[in-house]
Amino acid sequence: MSYFKISDLSAKTKIMHDTQTKWRDKNWKESLKKHNSEIEELLSLIALFDIWRNRLPQKEAIKILAREIYTDAYFSIHFSCFGLYKYAHMSLRSVFETSLRLIYFSNHQLEFEWWKSGEEKWIRDLLKGMDVGGQEFKYFAYIPQIKIFEENCSQNKRLLKGDNPKLKVIYSKLSKHVHSVGPYLQTRHGTLSPKYNLNEFQDWYKIFKEVHRYVNILLALCFAEKFKNMPPVDRNNILDKAVGMDYKENLKFACGL
Repeated sequence: MSYFKISDLSAKTKIMHDTQTKWRDKNWKESLKKHNSEIEELLSLIALFDIWRNRLPQKEAIKILAREIYTDAYFSIHFSCFGLYKYAHMSLRSVFETSLRLIYFSNHQLEFEWWKSGEEKWIRDLLKGMDVGGQEFKYFAYIPQIKIFEENCSQNKRLLKGDNPKLKVIYSKLSKHVHSVGPYLQTRHGTLSPKYNLNEFQDWYKIFKEVHRYVNILLALCFAEKFKNMPPVDRNNILDKAVGMDYKENLKFACGL
């Protein structure tokens, strides 16, 4: 039986391995040393997806996309702890987009089959947009519980309407990392080796919580009966850990609690 040895790697590959191992280990340790409590909090948010996965209808779209959401969220933390903040944000955009798809495809089996095969041209004809949410996420505006929720939100807290609708603002922030807008380049500090950065970690930490807040709000509103019928301990975990005081009572009202 042959054994793999790092020393047997070709020269360039070995240099790459040694370099990445060094910076990855340094960034990982520094991130966890300074932010253990924050990481623990974010892992608790990810754990809420287990509640949803166990309570939502056992449809293929939900099973497949729930796994993807969980994995993207988990690796966002990994990327951030390695100092790869651009890719940590890119994973969060995937969490956001995949959550919207999970909601839409849970009630649109035919479109889900098309989407699985890589066919998405139909979206532009049906929703006039590039994804299942349509332009300005208009699909979600037709969901009764979201209408009630929006009507009872103050102007600066609405998901879909107003001067700064939350879903649009979050998506725009995440997209700047995907499209390498100037202030969001991975290498803007003048080095190819990613480094732990307090400000970048804090920015990522904040938007991580925002993404999970609004994803959980959308899941509760779009699966209101499932949310209402959860054991109180599960429902309160979602309300307390993800939704928060700013939205808790309004969400309960919109869901008929």
